Amino acid sequence: LQWCVDFLSRRTELLVPVLVLGVLEVLLSAVLVFGIDPEPLSVVRLLVYLPATVLVAGMIDLAVADDLKGRWQSNEAYASAAIENLVTGLVVWLLILIAVGVGLVLLIVPGLYVGVRFAFAIPAVFLDDRGIGDSLRDSWERTKGHGWTIFGIGVLLVIGSAVIQAVSVLD
Repeated sequence: LQWCVDFLSRRTELLVPVLVLGVLEVLLSAVLVFGIDPEPLSVVRLLVYLPATVLVAGMIDLAVADDLKGRWQSNEAYASAAIENLVTGLVVWLLILIAVGVGLVLLIVPGLYVGVRFAFAIPAVFLDDRGIGDSLRDSWERTKGHGWTIFGIGVLLVIGSAVIQAVSVLD
């Protein structure tokens, strides 16, 4: 956690795309709270929010990799590099969603297992310039033996995100 705080304090300009994404999520969530018909916003979520989420994730993956190597580029450079792999990232995200969904339908545990094993597929698309099959295969191999650690980090992220969203809706 301290590394994340240090990283964001060094790279504050990366907060801009993350904050824009957060504001969009709060606005989309507020629609449900205020009882506005959410149907039209489903299209916005599908065509804008989900690709933007994958794009920002790609930008952050690239920025973190550069930071660990002692390099840094502009947000525009990271966005441009992430856009090159956006379609592949979206397809990988969709395949993971389907695999986790099927696993959750069968039983909760298989869905969580598949989700953990594919946790690094999207970063593989952006960082390693992998295709769909290679990114899924690489993630499966890289997560072997680290399932509980990845699962624990995922639980902490979900709890943290839920707290932030609850606080933002209550204000």
